[in-house]
Amino acid sequence: MGQLAGETLRLLRIESLELLPLGSSEIGDAWDLIRKYHIYQADALQLVQCLHSKADRLVSADKALLGIAQQEGLHSIDIEDPEETARLGY
Repeated sequence: MGQLAGETLRLLRIESLELLPLGSSEIGDAWDLIRKYHIYQADALQLVQCLHSKADRLVSADKALLGIAQQEGLHSIDIEDPEETARLGY
């Protein structure tokens, strides 16, 4: 089994990963974000899935992505910021 598939299965087993369906609504909303912010497709899909699933936060090291998440009303946490990660208990 490939490394990505193995890691995905491991994270699913320990309930640290949730796979979400990707439909035409999500794709359309992602395109809206791509046009609005000129971001990568993968970043737009991450944001859309967080927003659609009503995630309580986005954790990332990508400062540009975190800024866009905040503009879209999503609480974001910079995983490289010691103060923010301390509040998470990491």
